Amino acid sequence: MTLQEIKDYICEEGLDTKSRERSLVYRRFYLFKYLYVNFGLTHNEIAHLFNRANHTSVLHGLKQFRYLSMYEDFHKLTKKERELFNIDEHRVDRTSLNRTPIQWSEAEYTKIVEIRDSKRLSDNVEAIKFIINDYLRKD
Repeated sequence: MTLQEIKDYICEEGLDTKSRERSLVYRRFYLFKYLYVNFGLTHNEIAHLFNRANHTSVLHGLKQFRYLSMYEDFHKLTKKERELFNIDEHRVDRTSLNRTPIQWSEAEYTKIVEIRDSKRLSDNVEAIKFIINDYLRKD
């Protein structure tokens, strides 16, 4: 299926509405996962297909998909989508999506880690003391 056909399906089924009906929500979550895995779309691109303001709805849907996919109710409500759209976890090679990771030398990486760790500790010493003291006072 092409992205245009999927977009048409989303509109026909009313999955791009603001409805919080359980069946629509579960079906959206399933398609979020399908588009993310099989097409390698970004969270913002998926959000755009479903008329969502930003990527956070997609992040939430992908997280919920992991948990809901263990339940029978989820499988019943997403039966139509599972028949039409098969999620293939091994299809997308994330390295081929023109998103090249930054290449650090070992010395640069070590320096970055040291700076990050030293700043984190020095900035948080007072906060850690306050939390510990506050915790001890409660007992």
